Amino acid sequence: PGGTVKPRCVELFAGGGGAALGLRAAGFSSLACVEADAAACRTLTGAGFPTVQGWIGTDPPAGVEIPCWPTDAGDVGLVAQGEEIDVVWASPPCQPWSMAGKQEGHSDSREGSAATIAALRLLRPQFVIVENVRGFPAHDFAAQLVDEIGRAHV
Repeated sequence: PGGTVKPRCVELFAGGGGAALGLRAAGFSSLACVEADAAACRTLTGAGFPTVQGWIGTDPPAGVEIPCWPTDAGDVGLVAQGEEIDVVWASPPCQPWSMAGKQEGHSDSREGSAATIAALRLLRPQFVIVENVRGFPAHDFAAQLVDEIGRAHV
């Protein structure tokens, strides 16, 4: 009773939680911080974030012994019926696009655009923030987002 409802967010490829801390400081309530790296997950948990250790997308690399976070079917149990996720913040791996790397783009196994779009299709947030490095094909990503989900602002 009383008080205002905090806007809800989900963070994909959360890393050690830099964006999560910023979102918390801006008044957001984190529903989940999804990250594959075990050390980053321990950092997120230690900072009090609801942490989901999982590979975002399908088919993790050989030898990766963590579950795939569901991005293509089913209820992920983040919101009650009728509630909405206000913001999804995604920080897909930058190595496929980085000027300092091999710039293998979509052929790099770490490239996370397709998995991000699949997660957004499932979560249906009001707003999406995707951050990456110079060289990331942001306009192409936004066009695909519009095709798949129906809205985007670059």
